[in-house]
Amino acid sequence: MDTLAAEFLLETEESLAAAEDVLDQLERRGATPDDVHALFRSFHRIKGSAGFVGRSDIGARAHEVETMLDAARRGKALDLRAVRDGVVALRSLVTPTADEPALMTKIEMTRIDDVVEILGELMIAQANVMSAPEIAAVRSPELDKSRTHLTRIHRELQRSVLRMRTTPVRALFDRLARAAADLSRRTGKPIAFEQLGGTTEIDRSMLDTIESSLLHLLRNAVDHGIEDDRSSVGKPEVGRVSVSARQEGSSIVIALEDDGSGFEREGIVERARALGAIGAGDLSDAAIDELVLLPGLSTAGEVTDISGRGVGMDVVARDVRSLRGKLRIESIRGRGTKVSIALPITLALLDVMIVSRGGRHWALPTSSILEIAAGGDVIDTNTPGRRGVRVKGAWLPLGALDDVATTSAPHKVLVLQGDAERIAVGIDRVLLQQQIVVKGLPPHVAADPRVAATAVMPDGTVILVADVDAVARKCTERSS
Repeated sequence: MDTLAAEFLLETEESLAAAEDVLDQLERRGATPDDVHALFRSFHRIKGSAGFVGRSDIGARAHEVETMLDAARRGKALDLRAVRDGVVALRSLVTPTADEPALMTKIEMTRIDDVVEILGELMIAQANVMSAPEIAAVRSPELDKSRTHLTRIHRELQRSVLRMRTTPVRALFDRLARAAADLSRRTGKPIAFEQLGGTTEIDRSMLDTIESSLLHLLRNAVDHGIEDDRSSVGKPEVGRVSVSARQEGSSIVIALEDDGSGFEREGIVERARALGAIGAGDLSDAAIDELVLLPGLSTAGEVTDISGRGVGMDVVARDVRSLRGKLRIESIRGRGTKVSIALPITLALLDVMIVSRGGRHWALPTSSILEIAAGGDVIDTNTPGRRGVRVKGAWLPLGALDDVATTSAPHKVLVLQGDAERIAVGIDRVLLQQQIVVKGLPPHVAADPRVAATAVMPDGTVILVADVDAVARKCTERSS
């Protein structure tokens, strides 16, 4: 079994397990639209991936369940037993041979994650030793030399661990090239696939998620973007699709671009209004392009086994956010579309600014902080819950890191760049700026989308890492 097939079987098993979790919840409390959407996406993902590895048997069975769930999304009663039967049938098709290269990679990542945890403990222990009053009071050239040496060893160990977590994107790009060739054959559209920056390295833990997202983008580019009759619009017969990767500061930027027709914005607006997502006002081109990220929005004339069910871009946006990344869409009618995904180099470490507000400590990614400004008077608006502050003459919406009401004017504000707008967040003090080892979320805070992760400080205090995009969205929700 080759690596691609082994990875597909593992991913399918994971998707089926996720579907079973949702079904278990549905049987206890009944179905919600979000649950149906989650089930639909699981089977849609299985179907799409099956086509790329030649497993038409799995793809056909997933398509049957997907069609049933699509009907449920449109109001038909959901037959949970039939969905369960679909899971059982698919699992019988997934052979237990996924203990090959992909599984070995997962085992290796688990071991590396263990080293990262130890590295975090070492970072805390080092900080405790360095800040201990007994050590700080000693004036010794030899001790200073040892401190410097310890710091250097720690940094070298940190770099080595990070290199263990990363891998070149070339193998991922090669799989996309095979997928592009398959899509070209299935659609009858000649495609020239180009790849640049294959030596750029990415955190291994991101690979599964980002590959799924790029496959969505590739399907959209070939199925929707590249024209059927290119000669009629004065273009070469062969369509061009490219994928590239490059490092920009502390981020990796992966872009997928096509030279197709670009977005048909009138159709996007019409469909978004039909979904009730927007009103009758005018929107900028950039705002219209962002509408393709809405769940259920598709302007495809017909449903195919490649795309057209209104699933894909919303999944991409969600997955990119889950990786602490940002997504940017650029489309020019008649010339093509480019989707760029900016991701952190690693998910293990994060550069943050630690602040206090209302007696609580928070960590905010420095990549999202635009400036620190003096606090001003809180300005109430006509919209309940919508408040703002004036920073250097400009009004900015005032976001909150938690739901604790703070009526007093903040001493300082951080100007942050959220998903779609700049916001201000009131703080009492800036404590320090440092790199932290990111840890998972305990159950009691996992429900708040504004909390992205946790970190342990040298004194043992657990602090919350803010999701700036979620804080901005929460701020925007108050105005809607």
